[in-house]
Amino acid sequence: MAAFNLWAVMLVVLPVARGIWLELPSNTVKCLSEDLRNNVLVMAEYYAFYGDHDELNSTSNPSVSIKVSSPHGNELHRDEKVFHGTFAFTTTESGSYQACFWANNQRADKNVMVGLEWRTGIATKD
Repeated sequence: MAAFNLWAVMLVVLPVARGIWLELPSNTVKCLSEDLRNNVLVMAEYYAFYGDHDELNSTSNPSVSIKVSSPHGNELHRDEKVFHGTFAFTTTESGSYQACFWANNQRADKNVMVGLEWRTGIATKD
């Protein structure tokens, strides 16, 4: 019975915190979206790097740009040519919220990796 309760808790908690990796070739835009209801807190952190680097720092990492939009196309966050950033907002409408990334790739021979931690609801309190 205890194992069942653990699985039930994991199924409830896991969907609210997501770690996602994106690979961005040159001249490519990749978007992620999530359907959310009204009045949900969203917090995210993202960073860019080349896949062969273990260390994140502003001198060796590529830059990316990001745009976050509401279901009606309102811009909630935009950042240009950064290797790390964060954003937070509370939803004001129900629907699909979208985050789009594109690489400002200084090296055409390497794809840019983007790590994104997207948290919603109760997971934002951790």
